[in-house]
Amino acid sequence: MYYVFRLVGLLAPRLPAGLGLRLAAALGALWYHLARGQRAILLRNLRHVLGPGASEEKIQRTARAVFRNTFRNYYDLFRLPHLPAEEVEKLIVVQGEEHLREALAAGKGAILATAHFGNVEIMTRTSAIRQYQITGVAEHVQPEKLYRYLLAQRSRGGVHLVPIDGSLKAIFRALRANQLVGLAADRDVSGTGITLPFFGAPANLPAGYVSLALRTGAPVLPIFIVRQPEGRFVIQIEPPLALANSGDRERDVRSGVAQMVAVLERYIGQYPEQWTFYQPIWDQGLPDSLISRLPDS
Repeated sequence: MYYVFRLVGLLAPRLPAGLGLRLAAALGALWYHLARGQRAILLRNLRHVLGPGASEEKIQRTARAVFRNTFRNYYDLFRLPHLPAEEVEKLIVVQGEEHLREALAAGKGAILATAHFGNVEIMTRTSAIRQYQITGVAEHVQPEKLYRYLLAQRSRGGVHLVPIDGSLKAIFRALRANQLVGLAADRDVSGTGITLPFFGAPANLPAGYVSLALRTGAPVLPIFIVRQPEGRFVIQIEPPLALANSGDRERDVRSGVAQMVAVLERYIGQYPEQWTFYQPIWDQGLPDSLISRLPDS
């Protein structure tokens, strides 16, 4: 897998964008048929998202679109750092940036809560262009040389990444410096999340971003990057969550996560083909032997 990524990293910046995106989509469609474990998990997740009334044909069509978007995301991972700033600006529309500016004006930094949705790579590149300092958390994938390579590629986009299994002191330093911290709200990697209804069924979801906000005073701003045709993007920054600080920390955390869940459901429900999530989030009952380890995009 490491050498596949190195080859893609070598070729992607040299391809015209239209051709590169078409090739990535074709490879994603192929991988849909080859990746039995990921396909099984994705289909079960999408049955929750699309609801009991969705036909099997619609579920499978959406799943194929997810695979295509995943591979487009990988293409962008290697392509975007090589684009001049003015070219990146042509690809994006930012909506709600006033919420971000207002949050930073308070001087306590801001937590950007997002999901495995759209293409986070464009946000990291945009933050660098607009001179926002952002720190994120990365899953420590294996093998180690693949992790190091992907970390280097993402860092070139302008984000400082720290491993989820390492020290998170950099997160607190970033907020104290009035910078941004990006955290995922749809995957409980640490196993310390809480169970809440998500698309009508109990799901274990991360709560660390809300706990961090209550501890530091930094606001939580939901942010989603919606892929548009022809490799363009809309970066949507939502108003901050209305976090309570009643003194009952457990209740306050649960309330904050529930607010974020409502935003997640809105975006994922509207764009299910852009939720590139290949982990069982509900009780799937799938054996580990079925789950292959393509790193999350």
